[in-house]
Amino acid sequence: MCTEMRKTGVEVVGDIPWGSHFCLFYETRADLLETVVSYCKAGLENQEFCLWVVAEPLAVEDATRELKRSMPDLDQYLSEQRLKLLLSRLGELVARVSKKTQ
Repeated sequence: MCTEMRKTGVEVVGDIPWGSHFCLFYETRADLLETVVSYCKAGLENQEFCLWVVAEPLAVEDATRELKRSMPDLDQYLSEQRLKLLLSRLGELVARVSKKTQ
């Protein structure tokens, strides 16, 4: 059985079989942006749908700005609905749950 390899765009990870998962830790905001932008770019260039749930320390505007810097055709991917950027509400949810349990 031959498993098709997919480009991750993340140099330290390399190509991986379709359906694989990986986790990457980062030290700085710049590390986070570099990794996720490269990952999204590779996916879009390979005709895949990309979803980025943006969370602190970033805002959706930060993610969009960095994606545009790396991909001049970003607006086309957005208009074709091949890329979706959503703001994570996890922090807000955790705060609400904590408040209710106090």
